[in-house]
Amino acid sequence: DLLDLTRTRSTRFPLMESGVSAGPPVSTSDDTVTVDIVDFLVSNPDSTFFVNVIGDSMKDIGIYDGDTLIIDRAITPKSGEIIVARVFNELTVKRFVRNGKRVILAAENRAHKNIEVTEDMDFSIIGVVTTSIKKFRR
Repeated sequence: DLLDLTRTRSTRFPLMESGVSAGPPVSTSDDTVTVDIVDFLVSNPDSTFFVNVIGDSMKDIGIYDGDTLIIDRAITPKSGEIIVARVFNELTVKRFVRNGKRVILAAENRAHKNIEVTEDMDFSIIGVVTTSIKKFRR
């Protein structure tokens, strides 16, 4: 049974194949497949870490204070992707925007300023955000 919570702890969970409607209710099937949560969420386990979000600079794209991000260090970021970067020895999550040689770390909240990366800055890209995990109950 999909909702049988007596199973032993595992990294494998049932996944309903039919999905759930985010609009009007629709008829679905209870057919499930079993997925390993690590395989489902992590492509490069040896290069992946989790980090908790502090602040609201990315709220306009649905990344909120308290969310947990999955970061993959093995991915080379493309312009437009969400990254975690180190700027002057502090971590930040921003949208990576490259326009020629110009690099901007763009906030997704108008109350926050973008960061333009300059040659004299202590800057490095830590990894690409692949997943944001949001808990509705703790």
